[in-house]
Amino acid sequence: MAQEAAARIERPGIGTAIPRRRYRVGNFSFVILGDIESRDGRDYRWILAAVVDGESEPGMYITAERLPARERDEGQYGVRLILPGGSQVLDRSDAYRDLEAFAHAAVDLARTVLNLGDEEVRRLQ
Repeated sequence: MAQEAAARIERPGIGTAIPRRRYRVGNFSFVILGDIESRDGRDYRWILAAVVDGESEPGMYITAERLPARERDEGQYGVRLILPGGSQVLDRSDAYRDLEAFAHAAVDLARTVLNLGDEEVRRLQ
């Protein structure tokens, strides 16, 4: 039971969202969501969800979320990596308001974290 709890992921609280981009990298599908209605109090601009083939739920998320005013000294948006072991803001920038900037950074980060550096990135949508 303790191992099961440790393996759970802190999923973003998504009420509604619209898929904006889809990618295929190795045996993973990446979906970038936008127009997100949050149910957890965070102001999400974009969310990348990474799903491995054969699974029904994402095993990793990368978000661009508007930071609280006290944390905006380096930018309004933070890129948060969410894994089963926890989450951490890795970068801050106003640039992540833009879909292109977020998509580029998030796909690169996902490839690094998932050790997919040699896999071709195919944009599907």
